[in-house]
Amino acid sequence: MNQCESLSLRQSNPGLQLASLYAAHADDVRRWAQRIVGPSVDAEDIVHEVFIVVQRRLHEFRGDAKFTTWLYRITAFVALRQLRKQRVRGAVHALASDFADEVPSHEPSPCEQLEEKQKAETVHEALESLDAKHRDVLVLFELDGHNGEEIADLTSTKLSTVWVRLHRGRARFRKRMRELQANEEILEAKSA
Repeated sequence: MNQCESLSLRQSNPGLQLASLYAAHADDVRRWAQRIVGPSVDAEDIVHEVFIVVQRRLHEFRGDAKFTTWLYRITAFVALRQLRKQRVRGAVHALASDFADEVPSHEPSPCEQLEEKQKAETVHEALESLDAKHRDVLVLFELDGHNGEEIADLTSTKLSTVWVRLHRGRARFRKRMRELQANEEILEAKSA
């Protein structure tokens, strides 16, 4: 969406404008939210909350930057706020019941699902340990597939800064993953 379209949306019917924005950008917001908070928070809740914020604050969008840059910042703020809320509440996910192994299924077993979930949580924990600026660039490049110029535009930073943050983010991510994997191996050895 270009700036002229976004400015005209601000002046049109509010219900229509939100529907148009949602149709055009919901998939991007969902993808960004999943990359920022990982599997532990419902991305759909974040998408809906982002568009509530967008509807309330659309009049504040000046058009100085791309609409997607503004939307990404709102998404990052909402997603991180949801993650903090979840941590405070200490949400506990229920595990599959013991008899689930007896039911035939073509889906992964609860054990396999749990292993995948644990892997995803380990990766996400490593991502969370990064500074927001390094994490955002790493996620946008490695997981979302954006190129350096697009990331520079989305994050309102210089291209050279994007490459430095990506390099440092990768190094810190690898180091943290090694630490987490070593801790898991120690815990497995103790429990065996």
